[in-house]
Amino acid sequence: MTSERPGPTHHLHGDERLPHGSDAASTAGAGRAEDRVRLDSDVFHGSRAVALRHSPDELAAVALGHRDRHVRRLAARLLPELPGADAALERLLSSSDGLVRGTGVARLRAGDLVPHLTDPSPWVRGLAHQGLREADDDPHARLRALCADPAAATPSAVSGLAEQRDPADAPLLRNLTRHADGAVRARALGGLRLLGALADTELPPHADDPDPRVGAVVLRALRDDPEALRGLLGHRHARVRARALVLLSHRHGLGWDEALPHLADPAPEMARAARGALRYAAGEVPTERLIALTAPGEAPARRALAMELLEHDFAPAALLNALRLLDDPLPEVRTAARAQALRVVWDRDAAKGPHADEIRALAEANGERIATWRAEKRRRIRAARASEHRPPAPPLPHPAQWRGSGPVAGLSVAPCACSSPPAPCSSR
Repeated sequence: MTSERPGPTHHLHGDERLPHGSDAASTAGAGRAEDRVRLDSDVFHGSRAVALRHSPDELAAVALGHRDRHVRRLAARLLPELPGADAALERLLSSSDGLVRGTGVARLRAGDLVPHLTDPSPWVRGLAHQGLREADDDPHARLRALCADPAAATPSAVSGLAEQRDPADAPLLRNLTRHADGAVRARALGGLRLLGALADTELPPHADDPDPRVGAVVLRALRDDPEALRGLLGHRHARVRARALVLLSHRHGLGWDEALPHLADPAPEMARAARGALRYAAGEVPTERLIALTAPGEAPARRALAMELLEHDFAPAALLNALRLLDDPLPEVRTAARAQALRVVWDRDAAKGPHADEIRALAEANGERIATWRAEKRRRIRAARASEHRPPAPPLPHPAQWRGSGPVAGLSVAPCACSSPPAPCSSR
C-alpha cells in the first residue's frame, strides 16, 4: 500500500517531538486515560490534540470519529510519524473529512491513486494528480478518458478535468452540458466558465435547465451583471426569478418601485424574495407612502408589508394610522396596528403636531383595549424571560397613571381587570 516517499515531519507545540519508541511505549499505558480526557475537554484545540501517546489504531480512531474537526485533522497529520501506521493510514481513506482522507491518499502508490482523481474533495484530487505526475503517469489523459464516456462521467471527474485549465478540453465540456445528470451539466458549465470558454450572453438559456444546480451556476456567473439579472426577473422558473431579485437587491441597489410589483408574484419564493428586497430598500420610502399602502383598497400583501415597516416609524402620522386600523379585517394589518397603538403610553411626540386631537380621541375611545393588549404583551415578555431563566424586568406604570403627564394630555385609560396597576413610577 505505501510508497517510498517519506511523509512530512510534524512537531508538537513547543517543538516537542512525537513520543514513540521504547521509552514512550513504557509510559503510554499510564497516560492514555488522561490523554483521552484531554482530547474531549473544552480547552483550546491544540491542547486537546497533544495526547499523542496512543497506538496508530487509536490515533486513527480519533482522526475518523472525533467531533472536533481540528482534532481529527491534527491526528491525521501526525499519524504517519508513528511506526507501523500503514494499516491505520489505510483506514483514513473512508473518512468523510477531505483533509483526513487526503492524509491516507498521500501515502498511496501510483496504481492506487487513480480512483481518487474523482474524489469529491478538490484537495484529495490534487494529491492524486500530483502523485500520478511524480510516477510519470498522465492524470489529465485519464480524466479526459473518463469524461469522454457519458456512462463513466461523474461530477467530480468533470471538476477534475476543468481544474487542469486546458482550453483544449472546452469542446468535451460543452458536450457534457447536455449530459443526463444535472450535477454533471452544472459542473461542465462551471468548467467552461473557469476556462473562459463561455460568454455571459450564452448563459441565460441554461437557466431553463430543470435541475436547480445548473441555474445556480448561471446566476452565480451573472451576479455582477445587473442587466442580465433584470432579464431573468420574468423567467418561467420561480427559483430563478427569486434569486435574480435577491442579487439585484443586495448587489445592485434595487429600488422600491422596481421591487414592489414582484410582491404580487404567485410563487411563494418570489413573494418572499420581494418582501426581503422591499425591506432592504425601505429607507428610501417616505412615511406618507407607506401609510397610503395600508389603505383598504390595496393588495393584502402590500398592506401587511407596509404595516410591518411602519412598526419602526415613530412619526405621529404612523401612530394615527395604526389607531384607525385597530379593527381592520385583515389579520396581519390588525395585529400590527394593535402592537403599534401601544405607543400612546410613552410617545410624547404624539401630543404634538396637527394629528394630536385625533390621536387623543382614538386613544381615549380604545383606552380599555389598549390597556388589555399592553398587559398581554407584558405577560408574554415575563413568560419568555421565565422560560430563559432570566430575571423579570421591573413593571412599567399602568396607563391610568399617565393622566395629565403622559404623551397625550388628558388621556384616561381604564384599569385593566386582568392585572392591578403597579405603584407609580417616580422617575416620571
